[in-house]
Order: sequence, then C-alpha cells, then structure tokens
Amino acid sequence: MPGFEKIDLDLKHDTITEPPSMARQNRKQKKRPPKNMKLIGGIATIVVLFLIFGLLLPAYSLIKSAKATYTQTKALSAAVKQQNIDLASTELVKTQEMLTDTKKKLHRLGYLHFVPLANFYYNDADHMMNAGDEGLKTAKIVVESLKPYA
Repeated sequence: MPGFEKIDLDLKHDTITEPPSMARQNRKQKKRPPKNMKLIGGIATIVVLFLIFGLLLPAYSLIKSAKATYTQTKALSAAVKQQNIDLASTELVKTQEMLTDTKKKLHRLGYLHFVPLANFYYNDADHMMNAGDEGLKTAKIVVESLKPYA
C-alpha cells in the first residue's frame, strides 16, 4: 500500500534496546549516589575527624603524661624510703611539675564532663588529680619541716 512503510517483525535480538538518549539518562541516574548518602558520608567524616583529633590524640597525650608522672612518683617514693630529705625535696618539685602537666592534659578532655557515662570517668580522674595535688602539697610541708632535723 502506498504511504505505509513495511514493519519488520523479525526479532533478531532477545532484548529491546532503549533509544540512546534514554540509555544515557539511566546511566547517569544509576551512577549518582543519593543525596542522603552524601550527607551521611559528610557526617561520618566529621565524626571520624572528631574522634581522632578531639579524643584519641589528647587521650594518648594524657596517658603518656600520666605514665611519666607515675614513674616520677616512684622515684620520689624511693627517695623517701632512703630517708634522703634533699633528694626527696628535688623529686617532690619534679613530681609536682609533672602532675600539673598531667592535669592540663586532662582538662583538654573537659568536654567529657557533659557526655553521659563518660562524665563519671572524667570526674573521677579530675578528683584523683586534685587529691594527688593535695597529697604533694602535704608532702612538701612535711619535707620542709624535716629539713632542719636532717
């Protein structure tokens, strides 16, 4: 018939192909991550950076300082056991300096005071530092009072 084109009904391919423009659109849509994934990825990155720079590095610094203070405290204890008042006096000054440094590093984690459950540990550590400081002040008074009798 004139004016009509012949339609070929032989399907040589099992799949029906989409026009090229639609195939490009589908590929672009499949490659893009959803907007929620970008938001979740950004939040996860911020949380990881906070954990590293806000918690792990200050905690590592605090632990290192606490171990050094503990070692210095052992040296002070050895000087007191030897009944060497002059050595105990110098070790006492060094121990006070190291304890002050440890307290400063503990206060870098001060925001833990507002975190539930972590605030118990932070408060305990803070009280322990204050007790240690008071103990060293008392030891200093004792050593100063024993100097004339040494």
